[in-house]
Parts: sequence; structure tokens; C-alpha cells
Amino acid sequence: MKNEILPLDQMLGEQARQISRKTFVKFESKKYSYREMDRLASVFAVFLLERGLRRGDRVALLSCNCHEYLAAYFGIIRAGGCVLPVNNMLTHEEVDFILQDAGVTTVFYDAECSNTVHKLRQRDLESRQYHALSETVRKFSPSGPLPEFPRSNPDDVSTILYTSGTTGRPKGALLTHRNIISNALASNEVIHISPKDRFVVFLPLFHSF
Repeated sequence: MKNEILPLDQMLGEQARQISRKTFVKFESKKYSYREMDRLASVFAVFLLERGLRRGDRVALLSCNCHEYLAAYFGIIRAGGCVLPVNNMLTHEEVDFILQDAGVTTVFYDAECSNTVHKLRQRDLESRQYHALSETVRKFSPSGPLPEFPRSNPDDVSTILYTSGTTGRPKGALLTHRNIISNALASNEVIHISPKDRFVVFLPLFHSF
């Protein structure tokens, strides 16, 4: 169906099949194709499933912009989890509140946030798992054929975005696949995006844009 909305990870998979070699993102002068990003997403998905991720578990991303961030985002969803992008400029106390409030089971982080993660681990009483993004990609390689991943539907919650908390404690806003995709489609109608267009991303990926 022309207007069918697929879950985000399935949309990535479809693009990887249809335009496999087309560039998905360019980061630090290196290009990553749709096929490569889809493969990396599956790496993160298998990694999480092998470590006991259950459907609906919340997984946080605490990182600066990088290609692994994008791959982990789709991988968390592919594994049946729910992504919680965290503002990496918050203090560890502020991050800790969000992680506890959302019931996060796993945190992916980058080198820039390792000091925050060290402080979080010292006060963590929930046996939360912490994994470095780059180390996960570098050291983990799924063995054998890929498993059958959990199937999401467009109205499942894919992402939890927390408010800045300027007038009180931060609160999580639940976004479904349909919310995010409908917003993108509406934006496309207004600014008329073509396959030749390129976007420069200055805002951090945790931002609500």
C-alpha cells in the first residue's frame, strides 16, 4: 500500500533493500550506506537480545553525534526495545533521575560521556548495563544467521523524549513510530524534499528535531 506506515526499523530495512548503496549518512568524511546502517542496526539488535532485552525495555543513548548513535537507535527498536535519547550535557545527577524515572535497563554511551557513566555506575543500585557504542561495534559480531526479530507495529512506542525540566522535574513524552513518521511526512510536504537534497545536522541527535 502506498500510504502504509511501517515501523522505523522496517523502513530502514526496506530502504537498504531498495537503495542499498545510497549514502544514508556521512560522518567525519566517511560515508555509510543504507545497507551498512541496516547491518549495524542488526548488530546492536542481536547484541541486546543476547543480553536478555525484553520487549518494551527502555534503552538510553548517552552520546555525542556519531554514526553508531544512529545504528544503535534503529537496533534498539529492531530488538523490541524503546529508545531514550539523553541530553549528554546534563550532570550525572540529572541523567540518573531520567534513567530511574524511565526504568532504563541498558545505556549505550560514547567516550565523551565516559566520565558521566563512571559516576552513574558508582551510584547505580539497579544493576543497569552500560556499553560503549564503539566497543560494541568493534568487538561484537553476530555468529550464524540473524534471528527473527520482534515485530513492532506503527502504534508501538519507539522513543521517549524527556523535557528540559525548566519548570520542574523532566517528564518523558512517549512517541510512537507513527508519530515520528507522520511528522517527517508532513515536513516533506511543506519543504518539498527531493532525493538530491542533503541535510547538515548541527543540532545534537538527542534533540526533539
